[in-house]
Amino acid sequence: MPLSDEKPITGTTIFQSAEDGVSDTISLDIDSDCDMIENYIQEINARLFCVDPVQVFMGRSADMGRATDIRRLMTNLSGIAERNNCAVVVIWHLTKNQGSKDL
Repeated sequence: MPLSDEKPITGTTIFQSAEDGVSDTISLDIDSDCDMIENYIQEINARLFCVDPVQVFMGRSADMGRATDIRRLMTNLSGIAERNNCAVVVIWHLTKNQGSKDL
């Protein structure tokens, strides 16, 4: 930090995006692949894990409309983040309803 004498935290970023090409994107189910995610974070010393959009990586068993499914997903990700000193950014795409003024 410019106004601090502390040494900055360095590490790698993992950006998991469904917008990338199939050949360079890991097929990921956050619900069932938590161990793989955590091992990879540790292996490359990641300090940021970003998922865009999270809906694509939630797995077939998860329902975006059920609070318990979302809570389980967020609990798993927050545990990984805390154990590994890694920030997690989850991007959630809202449904775009034509003619609706939700926001």
